[in-house]
Amino acid sequence: MVEDDSRRALQVPLTDDADGPPNTVWGVAAFLVAVIPAYSWLFKTIDESDFPETFRNPLYWIFFGLLCLIAGVWALIVGTSLQKRLRISFKDNHRTFNSALMVGLFIVFGVALILAFIVRIEAKPKADKFTVVFFAFTGDDKATESAASSFQRMIVRRLAREYHQDIVCLARERKIKGETLQEQLENARKWASRGSGCNLAVWANVEMDEDGQRFVGTIHYLKVSPLGEQSNSDILGVFNTSGEWRETFAVIPVGAGVIGKEQVDEAADSIELAWGLASYERGDYNTALQHLPSRFPNAEFYAGHSSFLKASSVTDADQLLEEAIQHFSRAIEINGYEQRTAVDDKHTRADLTAAVYYDALGLAYEQQVLGYRGADLPKEARDCIAAYQRSAEIYEMRQKRESYAAQLVKESSCQYQLFLIDGSHAKNAFDRAKSLLEEALTTFSLKIRIRSTLHQH
Repeated sequence: MVEDDSRRALQVPLTDDADGPPNTVWGVAAFLVAVIPAYSWLFKTIDESDFPETFRNPLYWIFFGLLCLIAGVWALIVGTSLQKRLRISFKDNHRTFNSALMVGLFIVFGVALILAFIVRIEAKPKADKFTVVFFAFTGDDKATESAASSFQRMIVRRLAREYHQDIVCLARERKIKGETLQEQLENARKWASRGSGCNLAVWANVEMDEDGQRFVGTIHYLKVSPLGEQSNSDILGVFNTSGEWRETFAVIPVGAGVIGKEQVDEAADSIELAWGLASYERGDYNTALQHLPSRFPNAEFYAGHSSFLKASSVTDADQLLEEAIQHFSRAIEINGYEQRTAVDDKHTRADLTAAVYYDALGLAYEQQVLGYRGADLPKEARDCIAAYQRSAEIYEMRQKRESYAAQLVKESSCQYQLFLIDGSHAKNAFDRAKSLLEEALTTFSLKIRIRSTLHQH
């Protein structure tokens, strides 16, 4: 009788109280299993995702692991004595079962954290391929919806055909929603980071114009992740501070109400520009030079910069510097600054971009002069001076005093080089170099005095 009472005292309860929380290990485990579907549905609702997309959020697994941890601690509290919690006896089936459940809860907690880590790692795109996520291209009626979907498929098909080894295209059915552009960008960045992640997110909306003759639309490009480790920065701010740029279009439907090949090519070129820019930022100048499309002035600028930076790491840099000069000159030509100033005196935002192009052109010429490269050094020195003068002219008109003074200093350096190279113009070049330095110093001093006065007040 005493032995039976002792054994009953050691017996683990087999049932829970109907009116209270679980008070057995298996009851806690059963309660956790019942809670998991409700938790998953609640997380899906808050996350505004769809299954299995919900499981691509590392927070899902972190909170799931916390639930398992809480259940494990709860099971320890409601379990039997410490001796029974630590000692597994295969002679007592109940004690073995309870111990296995408790250990299993803590193992699931650990597995959940590992899954959260894996999901987080997988959200970073591969460094050796440029990954593009295409969200739904939308329309405002059946005709425009069909045209938008066809537009997306044709872009993906062209990229897959021409760059299947370098660009990964992922098409997702999710529509990017948001009342404002900022909300749309936040949602796009959120969903683009799910799954395997991406470097660029693309989506578009298409409508019919008021006359019912043209498709009008906007296609968005959002920079999500860099392509590997970055060595250079986006000097021009192609993606703006928000990481996004967009293009608008108005095209006449082709055939059975589809968007034509020309617009598809332009969209594919824009994606190729983003790939080339990402390669430039990564320091992969060969890929940048190969794939930066020539129809964009910014693409020509970055191609020129790629040639210029690549020239600094090779012994025979003459050809690369010549290529850099050609790219910078082409960027200036496409920008159209010379044509605009010839027609009117109006200034645009593109003028400041042209100033950067001229500065880069002057720098490429200056490297040729300093390295004594080229057949006509005096001409190259004058070309360098002319480029810096153009850049200074734009900065002065736009009242960018610091940038203007910086260009004066650079021009003075080229004037001095001309003084050393060309004896026939030595005196004029030397005097011009001195006057430029004096003007630059005056400009910098004025700027410092203004800042000091503002600081005092």
